[in-house]
Amino acid sequence: MAPSLQQIRRYAHEQLQRLPASLTALEPNGVGYPVEIAESVLELAAQADRLHR
Repeated sequence: MAPSLQQIRRYAHEQLQRLPASLTALEPNGVGYPVEIAESVLELAAQADRLHR
């Protein structure tokens, strides 16, 4: 049986509470979050560029 909407909301709330404040703030605080693009995604983008020139 699927969880109820109330259970889903509670779970989401609990998970959000576990995040550091720097990730949930509405205003930028200068703390970076490292993000890298996977090599396979870069290759796919290059392939799409070549096909659509």
